[in-house]
Amino acid sequence: MNLQKPIFENKQHGPGGGIPLLKSLWEKFDLSLLFLQKGIVKHSGVSSWLMAFAYICGLIAQKPSVNQCADFTLDSPILKVLLKGESISQSAFSRFFSKPFEWLQFAVGRIQRLQEHPESWLSEGDVIALDDTKVAHPFGKNFPSCAGCLIVLAGIISGV
Repeated sequence: MNLQKPIFENKQHGPGGGIPLLKSLWEKFDLSLLFLQKGIVKHSGVSSWLMAFAYICGLIAQKPSVNQCADFTLDSPILKVLLKGESISQSAFSRFFSKPFEWLQFAVGRIQRLQEHPESWLSEGDVIALDDTKVAHPFGKNFPSCAGCLIVLAGIISGV
């Protein structure tokens, strides 16, 4: 018996697909509280966790720029509810992510949260991406192959 190669349809994502799942994971790891604990506070009248959450939702919905992520906050019914009818502008996203918050401390806190749950424990050899250096970007070729990652080595976490 020969199996044929499967045919995958390239379906477009709806303006909210995956957001409920992401929100439940966000709550499980209590990332909203982590933003506050690391001093990453409200920006442009929007809670920092909500700004980051909306941006991540945009990236998952294949919106590769802050401008498209800002537009996505207007298109997604779920984000409209979370934002209580407000929107996040492109400039608000840009200023938020370029502000000198303790992003590395947040990333370390995120890893600690993952370690609190058996299903997300890290094992030796696991790699955690801390930023977008793996994403195709004009400046990405200037980074070493593991820049912006943490690699788990025999019970310790090593920054690369």
